[in-house]
Amino acid sequence: LPLMLAHENTILKSAACATAVSNGFAEIVAKRNGLTVYTVSHGYDADATEGPYPAGNDIFNIVYTGGLVLGNPDFRPLLDAIGNLIERNQIDKKDIRVEFFGGGNERSIANIFHNHKYAELIVNYGAVSRSDAIRRQRGAALLLLASHPGINGWITSKMFEYFVPFRPVISIQKE
Repeated sequence: LPLMLAHENTILKSAACATAVSNGFAEIVAKRNGLTVYTVSHGYDADATEGPYPAGNDIFNIVYTGGLVLGNPDFRPLLDAIGNLIERNQIDKKDIRVEFFGGGNERSIANIFHNHKYAELIVNYGAVSRSDAIRRQRGAALLLLASHPGINGWITSKMFEYFVPFRPVISIQKE
């Protein structure tokens, strides 16, 4: 701890202000160093975490926000599972949808779901504003997280973004 405090003192000696991830840390750093310390709550805007949630949906929507460019995620097992539920008459296909919000995903979505019997359940909305993506996350029945085949234990930063809307998260990894 003394070494860490010495580094903190050295680094902050020439700073006009600093940021911290919580009010508690901000108070400690401000008191120790006589600086103005701003809080960026674990990297999230209050606008993303405050306010009412959208009204419930008429369908069970599984939502992915962002780009599908890294890691070659395979969401096909998700659609296979949904298909199995439909074929067993446990859900009606008009009551479920997998929604993608993010620019440049067309090719990846086409590659993942090519020739799938239930590809019609996939809806690609394309690029949306940050505020709309947050609204869509908050209105999701389930948030979809991309895993990275062949890299066990990999957790993307998207997981931390998905904590904010307080919605269940599912990640599909094909072995």
